[in-house]
Amino acid sequence: MRVLGPDGKVQSRKVRIGLNDKVMAEVLEGLTEGELVMTGEASAPSQGTTNRRLMGPPPIGG
Repeated sequence: MRVLGPDGKVQSRKVRIGLNDKVMAEVLEGLTEGELVMTGEASAPSQGTTNRRLMGPPPIGG
């Protein structure tokens, strides 16, 4: 799993997954609430690419 660190650099992490129904997964270890998780495949940035789409945790309660 890749996480955006506080310094703005991508960090690789090992996580332990609990319940998983292929739509949602329970993370038991390796992440803390509020960390930004990188999704998709790692690839070299295209020329002229400046935006990166990041996803964080869903809002509490929904």
